[in-house]
Amino acid sequence: FNFTRQHRMLEMSGEIETAQLQTALKEIEQTYNKFRDSGIGRLEFPVATQILKRETRKQLQNPVNMAFTVSEAVQNNFPTDYATTLAGNISSMKRDSVNKIIKDAFPTFDKLMKVIVSPDAKAVEGACVIKKIEEAADCL
Repeated sequence: FNFTRQHRMLEMSGEIETAQLQTALKEIEQTYNKFRDSGIGRLEFPVATQILKRETRKQLQNPVNMAFTVSEAVQNNFPTDYATTLAGNISSMKRDSVNKIIKDAFPTFDKLMKVIVSPDAKAVEGACVIKKIEEAADCL
């Protein structure tokens, strides 16, 4: 999702002991690289598209979510019917096209800014470590 107009965010969250953060980040890097290189698998793709379509339809029943989707569409220069055709467009997606977008749109792991929330400012080497999520803007 858009963190700002210039910065997009991929969020992963979970709890882990501070001493294990560096090891966990290495595992995340390996998984991320595999996903970026290989994309969504043949068996996973139809399941993922059905879930996405169902959740999209459900979310767009909420006026706030619809307004947000329309706002994002306008800001991204998407067609005016983007929100109303979204679920149908999900149905027409092809795995190879989606995997190409994943490869092209997701930067390499070393290009990602890593923002880690931890009480230990030195928890992860090379990351922006913060104590409260509100401090994330300071990482930009």
